[in-house]
Amino acid sequence: KLILLDSLLQEIIMPHFYRYREKENLEPPTRGQTPVAPSPAPARREVTDGPVAHISLLGCEADLPIPAAGAETNKMNLKFLFIQLENTIKELKDENKQLRQEVEGLKDRQHPQVLQVTGGPADTTQLEKALTAKIETIEARLEEKCEEDKESIKSVKEESKAVADSCQTLATEISVHFSSTKAELAELVSKLSSTSINAVPIETVPSTDVPQDQAQDKLVEQVEQLKVKVESSISSMNSLVSAPLSVIFDAVRSEDWVGQDGWLPYTKLNINLGNGMDIDTGRFTAPVSGVYFFVINVYGAPRDGVVLSIRANDFQEIASCSGVGKASQSVVVDLDKEDTVAVFVNEKSKLVDTGNNKFTHFLGMLLRPDTIRF
Repeated sequence: KLILLDSLLQEIIMPHFYRYREKENLEPPTRGQTPVAPSPAPARREVTDGPVAHISLLGCEADLPIPAAGAETNKMNLKFLFIQLENTIKELKDENKQLRQEVEGLKDRQHPQVLQVTGGPADTTQLEKALTAKIETIEARLEEKCEEDKESIKSVKEESKAVADSCQTLATEISVHFSSTKAELAELVSKLSSTSINAVPIETVPSTDVPQDQAQDKLVEQVEQLKVKVESSISSMNSLVSAPLSVIFDAVRSEDWVGQDGWLPYTKLNINLGNGMDIDTGRFTAPVSGVYFFVINVYGAPRDGVVLSIRANDFQEIASCSGVGKASQSVVVDLDKEDTVAVFVNEKSKLVDTGNNKFTHFLGMLLRPDTIRF
Protein backbone atom coordinates (compact mmCIF):
# COMPACT_ATOMS: atom_id res chain seq x y z
CA LYS A 1 0.00 0.00 0.00
CA LEU A 2 2.85 2.41 0.74
CA ILE A 3 4.46 1.71 -2.66
CA LEU A 4 1.13 2.27 -4.37
CA LEU A 5 0.57 5.59 -2.51
CA ASP A 6 4.10 6.77 -3.44
CA SER A 7 3.54 6.03 -7.11
CA LEU A 8 0.18 7.82 -6.94
CA LEU A 9 1.83 10.95 -5.48
CA GLN A 10 4.48 10.81 -8.22
CA GLU A 11 1.69 10.71 -10.79
CA ILE A 12 0.06 13.82 -9.23
CA ILE A 13 3.22 15.85 -8.60
CA MET A 14 5.43 15.12 -11.65
CA PRO A 15 4.03 15.53 -15.20
CA HIS A 16 4.64 12.80 -17.77
CA PHE A 17 6.83 14.89 -20.06
CA TYR A 18 9.37 15.33 -17.24
CA ARG A 19 9.43 11.71 -16.27
CA TYR A 20 9.97 10.33 -19.78
CA ARG A 21 12.32 13.00 -21.22
CA GLU A 22 15.79 11.76 -21.98
CA LYS A 23 18.76 13.57 -20.59
CA GLU A 24 19.99 16.24 -22.97
CA ASN A 25 23.64 17.13 -23.37
CA LEU A 26 23.80 20.74 -22.26
CA GLU A 27 27.58 21.07 -22.69
CA PRO A 28 28.69 23.46 -25.48
CA PRO A 29 30.05 21.74 -28.55
CA THR A 30 33.82 21.65 -28.87
CA ARG A 31 35.63 23.35 -31.71
CA GLY A 32 36.01 21.24 -34.84
CA GLN A 33 33.02 19.09 -34.12
CA THR A 34 29.74 19.23 -35.87
CA PRO A 35 26.96 19.90 -33.44
CA VAL A 36 24.66 17.00 -33.03
CA ALA A 37 21.03 17.70 -33.74
CA PRO A 38 18.89 17.45 -30.62
CA SER A 39 16.89 14.31 -30.43
CA PRO A 40 13.17 14.78 -30.66
CA ALA A 41 11.24 14.59 -27.38
CA PRO A 42 9.71 11.19 -26.95
CA ALA A 43 6.01 11.01 -27.21
CA ARG A 44 3.95 10.74 -24.00
CA ARG A 45 3.69 7.17 -22.98
CA GLU A 46 0.30 5.79 -23.50
CA VAL A 47 -1.30 3.67 -20.84
CA THR A 48 -1.02 0.08 -21.79
CA ASP A 49 -3.79 -2.36 -21.44
CA GLY A 50 -4.16 -3.47 -17.84
CA PRO A 51 -6.02 -2.70 -14.65
CA VAL A 52 -6.85 1.00 -14.27
CA ALA A 53 -8.33 2.83 -11.27
CA HIS A 54 -10.59 5.79 -11.99
CA ILE A 55 -10.22 8.38 -9.21
CA SER A 56 -11.47 11.95 -8.57
CA LEU A 57 -10.34 14.68 -6.16
CA LEU A 58 -11.90 18.16 -5.82
CA GLY A 59 -13.56 17.94 -9.21
CA CYS A 60 -10.49 16.52 -11.05
CA GLU A 61 -10.61 13.00 -12.43
CA ALA A 62 -7.79 10.69 -13.55
CA ASP A 63 -7.11 7.07 -14.50
CA LEU A 64 -4.20 5.43 -12.73
CA PRO A 65 -2.66 2.12 -13.73
CA ILE A 66 -2.41 -0.36 -10.94
CA PRO A 67 -0.65 -3.69 -10.64
CA ALA A 68 -2.56 -6.68 -11.92
CA ALA A 69 -2.04 -8.56 -8.69
CA GLY A 70 -4.88 -7.67 -6.34
CA ALA A 71 -6.35 -5.19 -8.83
CA GLU A 72 -9.83 -5.07 -7.31
CA THR A 73 -8.51 -4.57 -3.79
CA ASN A 74 -6.17 -1.84 -5.01
CA LYS A 75 -9.03 -0.07 -6.81
CA MET A 76 -11.20 -0.09 -3.71
CA ASN A 77 -8.32 1.11 -1.53
CA LEU A 78 -7.48 3.93 -3.94
CA LYS A 79 -11.08 5.11 -4.20
CA PHE A 80 -11.54 4.95 -0.44
CA LEU A 81 -8.25 6.82 0.09
CA PHE A 82 -9.23 9.68 -2.26
CA ILE A 83 -12.75 9.90 -0.83
CA GLN A 84 -11.32 10.25 2.68
CA LEU A 85 -8.77 12.77 1.43
CA GLU A 86 -11.50 14.88 -0.22
CA ASN A 87 -13.67 14.79 2.93
CA THR A 88 -10.71 15.79 5.07
CA ILE A 89 -9.91 18.73 2.79
CA LYS A 90 -13.54 19.91 2.92
CA GLU A 91 -13.61 19.64 6.73
CA LEU A 92 -10.37 21.61 6.97
CA LYS A 93 -11.79 24.30 4.70
CA ASP A 94 -14.97 24.58 6.80
CA GLU A 95 -12.99 24.70 10.02
CA ASN A 96 -10.67 27.35 8.59
CA LYS A 97 -13.69 29.43 7.54
CA GLN A 98 -15.25 29.13 11.00
CA LEU A 99 -11.98 30.10 12.69
CA ARG A 100 -11.70 33.15 10.45
CA GLN A 101 -15.21 34.22 11.43
CA GLU A 102 -14.41 33.78 15.15
CA VAL A 103 -11.22 35.82 14.78
CA GLU A 104 -13.15 38.61 13.05
CA GLY A 105 -15.74 38.57 15.85
CA LEU A 106 -13.02 38.79 18.50
CA LYS A 107 -11.44 41.71 16.67
CA ASP A 108 -14.78 43.54 16.61
CA ARG A 109 -15.29 42.97 20.34
CA GLN A 110 -11.81 44.09 21.31
CA HIS A 111 -11.80 47.15 19.08
CA PRO A 112 -13.46 49.60 21.58
CA GLN A 113 -11.28 48.34 24.42
CA VAL A 114 -8.14 48.82 22.34
CA LEU A 115 -9.20 52.38 21.62
CA GLN A 116 -9.57 53.08 25.31
CA VAL A 117 -6.31 51.41 26.33
CA THR A 118 -4.23 52.91 23.53
CA GLY A 119 -5.30 56.46 24.38
CA GLY A 120 -2.71 59.00 25.40
CA PRO A 121 -1.78 59.92 28.98
CA ALA A 122 -4.14 62.88 28.89
CA ASP A 123 -7.12 60.65 28.03
CA THR A 124 -6.21 58.23 30.83
CA THR A 125 -5.99 61.07 33.34
CA GLN A 126 -9.38 62.45 32.30
CA LEU A 127 -10.91 58.98 32.53
CA GLU A 128 -9.52 58.52 36.05
CA LYS A 129 -10.87 61.92 37.11
CA ALA A 130 -14.31 61.14 35.70
CA LEU A 131 -14.41 57.73 37.43
CA THR A 132 -13.26 59.27 40.71
CA ALA A 133 -15.97 61.93 40.52
CA LYS A 134 -18.64 59.31 39.84
CA ILE A 135 -17.46 57.17 42.75
CA GLU A 136 -17.52 60.17 45.11
CA THR A 137 -21.02 61.07 43.95
CA ILE A 138 -22.25 57.51 44.54
CA GLU A 139 -20.65 57.41 47.99
CA ALA A 140 -22.29 60.73 48.90
CA ARG A 141 -25.69 59.41 47.81
CA LEU A 142 -25.18 56.23 49.82
CA GLU A 143 -24.30 58.26 52.93
CA GLU A 144 -27.39 60.43 52.49
CA LYS A 145 -29.58 57.36 52.04
CA CYS A 146 -28.02 55.76 55.10
CA GLU A 147 -28.80 58.85 57.17
CA GLU A 148 -32.39 58.83 55.89
CA ASP A 149 -32.72 55.18 56.84
CA LYS A 150 -31.37 55.89 60.29
CA GLU A 151 -33.91 58.69 60.77
CA SER A 152 -36.76 56.46 59.61
CA ILE A 153 -35.62 53.67 61.95
CA LYS A 154 -35.41 56.18 64.81
CA SER A 155 -38.95 57.41 64.14
CA VAL A 156 -40.25 53.84 64.00
CA LYS A 157 -38.53 53.10 67.30
CA GLU A 158 -40.15 56.15 68.92
CA GLU A 159 -43.59 55.16 67.62
CA SER A 160 -43.06 51.60 68.82
CA LYS A 161 -42.00 52.85 72.23
CA ALA A 162 -45.12 55.02 72.49
CA VAL A 163 -47.33 52.07 71.57
CA ALA A 164 -45.49 49.91 74.08
CA ASP A 165 -46.00 52.48 76.82
CA SER A 166 -49.72 52.70 76.07
CA CYS A 167 -50.02 48.92 76.08
CA GLN A 168 -48.13 48.76 79.38
CA THR A 169 -50.51 51.31 80.91
CA LEU A 170 -53.45 49.30 79.65
CA ALA A 171 -52.01 46.13 81.15
CA THR A 172 -51.59 47.91 84.51
CA GLU A 173 -55.20 49.08 84.47
CA ILE A 174 -56.38 45.55 83.67
CA SER A 175 -54.32 44.20 86.56
CA VAL A 176 -55.77 46.75 89.01
CA HIS A 177 -59.30 46.04 87.81
CA PHE A 178 -58.76 42.32 88.17
CA SER A 179 -57.41 42.76 91.71
CA SER A 180 -60.41 44.86 92.76
CA THR A 181 -62.81 42.35 91.29
CA LYS A 182 -61.06 39.54 93.08
CA ALA A 183 -61.30 41.44 96.40
CA GLU A 184 -65.04 42.01 95.89
CA LEU A 185 -65.55 38.31 95.21
CA ALA A 186 -63.65 37.40 98.37
CA GLU A 187 -65.79 39.82 100.42
CA LEU A 188 -68.98 38.35 98.94
CA VAL A 189 -67.83 34.80 99.75
CA SER A 190 -67.14 35.80 103.35
CA LYS A 191 -70.60 37.39 103.65
CA LEU A 192 -72.26 34.26 102.29
CA SER A 193 -70.30 32.09 104.71
CA SER A 194 -71.25 34.20 107.75
CA THR A 195 -74.90 34.23 106.68
CA SER A 196 -75.08 30.47 106.42
CA ILE A 197 -73.48 30.04 109.82
CA ASN A 198 -75.66 32.56 111.67
CA ALA A 199 -78.88 31.47 109.99
CA VAL A 200 -81.60 30.45 112.41
CA PRO A 201 -84.02 27.62 111.55
CA ILE A 202 -87.54 28.69 110.81
CA GLU A 203 -89.03 26.22 113.30
CA THR A 204 -87.05 27.61 116.25
CA VAL A 205 -87.53 31.32 115.54
CA PRO A 206 -90.78 31.72 113.72
CA SER A 207 -91.02 35.43 114.44
CA THR A 208 -87.92 36.18 112.29
CA ASP A 209 -89.09 34.54 109.02
CA VAL A 210 -89.74 37.79 107.16
CA PRO A 211 -86.44 39.53 107.94
CA GLN A 212 -84.45 36.40 106.95
CA ASP A 213 -86.29 36.18 103.61
CA GLN A 214 -85.55 39.80 102.90
CA ALA A 215 -81.88 39.29 103.76
CA GLN A 216 -81.71 36.25 101.47
CA ASP A 217 -83.30 38.17 98.59
CA LYS A 218 -80.87 41.02 99.08
CA LEU A 219 -77.89 38.66 99.07
CA VAL A 220 -79.16 36.92 95.92
CA GLU A 221 -79.56 40.30 94.25
CA GLN A 222 -76.00 41.29 95.25
CA VAL A 223 -74.67 37.98 93.92
CA GLU A 224 -76.43 38.53 90.60
CA GLN A 225 -75.06 42.06 90.31
CA LEU A 226 -71.56 40.89 91.12
CA LYS A 227 -71.90 38.06 88.61
CA VAL A 228 -72.88 40.51 85.88
CA LYS A 229 -69.99 42.76 86.87
CA VAL A 230 -67.48 39.88 86.76
CA GLU A 231 -68.74 38.71 83.36
CA SER A 232 -68.48 42.25 82.05
CA SER A 233 -64.93 42.56 83.40
CA ILE A 234 -63.91 39.27 81.78
CA SER A 235 -65.46 40.33 78.49
CA SER A 236 -63.70 43.69 78.58
CA MET A 237 -60.39 41.97 79.39
CA ASN A 238 -60.82 39.59 76.46
CA SER A 239 -61.62 42.49 74.15
CA LEU A 240 -58.51 44.34 75.35
CA VAL A 241 -56.32 41.31 74.69
CA SER A 242 -57.56 41.05 71.09
CA ALA A 243 -57.85 44.80 70.44
CA PRO A 244 -55.90 46.59 67.70
CA LEU A 245 -52.20 47.09 68.55
CA SER A 246 -52.49 44.62 71.41
CA VAL A 247 -50.03 42.38 69.51
CA ILE A 248 -46.76 44.05 68.45
CA PHE A 249 -43.09 43.09 68.22
CA ASP A 250 -39.77 44.60 67.09
CA ALA A 251 -36.88 42.13 66.51
CA VAL A 252 -33.33 43.36 65.79
CA ARG A 253 -29.87 41.93 65.04
CA SER A 254 -26.46 42.93 66.44
CA GLU A 255 -24.29 40.58 64.32
CA ASP A 256 -23.36 40.32 60.65
CA TRP A 257 -25.12 37.77 58.44
CA VAL A 258 -22.95 36.02 55.81
CA GLY A 259 -24.80 34.53 52.86
CA GLN A 260 -26.63 31.26 53.40
CA ASP A 261 -30.15 30.16 52.56
CA GLY A 262 -32.34 30.10 55.66
CA TRP A 263 -34.67 31.90 58.06
CA LEU A 264 -33.25 35.07 59.56
CA PRO A 265 -32.83 34.83 63.36
CA TYR A 266 -32.51 37.80 65.73
CA THR A 267 -30.50 38.68 68.81
CA LYS A 268 -32.87 40.99 70.72
CA LEU A 269 -36.53 41.99 71.11
CA ASN A 270 -37.27 45.65 71.76
CA ILE A 271 -40.93 44.75 72.39
CA ASN A 272 -42.98 41.56 72.18
CA LEU A 273 -46.59 42.18 73.26
CA GLY A 274 -48.60 39.02 72.83
CA ASN A 275 -45.47 36.83 73.03
CA GLY A 276 -45.77 35.88 69.37
CA MET A 277 -42.13 36.37 68.28
CA ASP A 278 -39.37 33.76 68.77
CA ILE A 279 -35.94 35.33 68.09
CA ASP A 280 -34.12 31.97 67.96
CA THR A 281 -36.16 30.62 65.05
CA GLY A 282 -37.06 34.03 63.61
CA ARG A 283 -40.75 33.05 63.37
CA PHE A 284 -43.75 35.06 64.54
CA THR A 285 -46.83 33.02 65.53
CA ALA A 286 -50.15 34.88 65.42
CA PRO A 287 -51.82 34.69 68.89
CA VAL A 288 -55.21 35.81 67.46
CA SER A 289 -56.77 35.89 64.00
CA GLY A 290 -56.86 39.23 62.20
CA VAL A 291 -55.15 41.66 59.84
CA TYR A 292 -51.44 42.18 60.56
CA PHE A 293 -48.84 44.68 59.33
CA PHE A 294 -45.16 43.62 58.86
CA VAL A 295 -42.04 45.66 58.00
CA ILE A 296 -38.50 44.42 57.25
CA ASN A 297 -35.48 46.70 56.90
CA VAL A 298 -31.89 45.48 56.33
CA TYR A 299 -28.54 47.07 55.47
CA GLY A 300 -25.48 45.53 53.78
CA ALA A 301 -22.12 46.59 52.44
CA PRO A 302 -22.31 49.28 49.70
CA ARG A 303 -21.58 46.82 46.89
CA ASP A 304 -23.10 43.62 48.27
CA GLY A 305 -26.45 42.32 47.10
CA VAL A 306 -29.42 41.81 49.43
CA VAL A 307 -32.23 39.38 48.46
CA LEU A 308 -34.95 38.35 50.94
CA SER A 309 -38.67 37.66 51.27
CA ILE A 310 -41.42 37.61 53.90
CA ARG A 311 -43.15 34.21 53.98
CA ALA A 312 -46.24 32.93 55.73
CA ASN A 313 -46.37 29.34 56.99
CA ASP A 314 -42.87 28.66 55.53
CA PHE A 315 -44.00 28.35 51.89
CA GLN A 316 -46.33 31.25 50.98
CA GLU A 317 -44.26 34.21 49.81
CA ILE A 318 -46.24 37.36 50.63
CA ALA A 319 -43.56 40.02 49.94
CA SER A 320 -40.08 40.19 48.39
CA CYS A 321 -37.33 42.76 48.12
CA SER A 322 -33.80 43.07 46.78
CA GLY A 323 -31.17 45.74 46.40
CA VAL A 324 -27.49 46.65 46.53
CA GLY A 325 -26.35 47.70 49.98
CA LYS A 326 -29.83 47.84 51.53
CA ALA A 327 -33.43 46.73 51.13
CA SER A 328 -36.79 47.22 52.85
CA GLN A 329 -40.35 45.98 52.38
CA SER A 330 -43.75 46.15 54.11
CA VAL A 331 -46.93 44.12 53.72
CA VAL A 332 -50.45 43.80 55.18
CA VAL A 333 -51.70 40.21 55.45
CA ASP A 334 -54.72 38.39 56.88
CA LEU A 335 -53.67 35.61 59.28
CA ASP A 336 -55.47 32.92 61.21
CA LYS A 337 -54.55 32.01 64.74
CA GLU A 338 -51.30 29.98 64.94
CA ASP A 339 -50.17 31.08 61.45
CA THR A 340 -46.44 31.84 61.22
CA VAL A 341 -44.54 34.64 59.47
CA ALA A 342 -40.73 34.82 59.01
CA VAL A 343 -38.04 36.38 56.78
CA PHE A 344 -36.19 34.09 54.36
CA VAL A 345 -32.73 35.31 53.26
CA ASN A 346 -31.00 34.29 50.01
CA GLU A 347 -27.47 32.89 50.15
CA LYS A 348 -26.13 35.86 48.14
CA SER A 349 -27.14 38.35 50.86
CA LYS A 350 -24.66 39.91 53.27
CA LEU A 351 -26.12 41.93 56.17
CA VAL A 352 -24.17 44.36 58.35
CA ASP A 353 -25.15 44.84 62.01
CA THR A 354 -23.22 45.67 65.18
CA GLY A 355 -23.98 46.22 68.83
CA ASN A 356 -24.24 49.98 68.31
CA ASN A 357 -25.70 49.99 64.79
CA LYS A 358 -28.70 47.68 64.57
CA PHE A 359 -29.84 48.21 60.98
CA THR A 360 -31.88 45.00 60.71
CA HIS A 361 -35.43 45.43 62.07
CA PHE A 362 -38.38 43.08 61.66
CA LEU A 363 -41.61 44.64 62.99
CA GLY A 364 -45.17 43.35 63.16
CA MET A 365 -48.43 44.51 64.71
CA LEU A 366 -52.11 43.58 64.83
CA LEU A 367 -54.17 46.17 62.94
CA ARG A 368 -57.68 44.72 63.33
CA PRO A 369 -58.82 41.45 64.93
CA ASP A 370 -61.55 39.25 63.49
CA THR A 371 -63.93 40.20 66.31
CA ILE A 372 -64.41 43.79 65.12
CA ARG A 373 -64.51 43.31 61.36
CA PHE A 374 -67.26 45.04 59.40
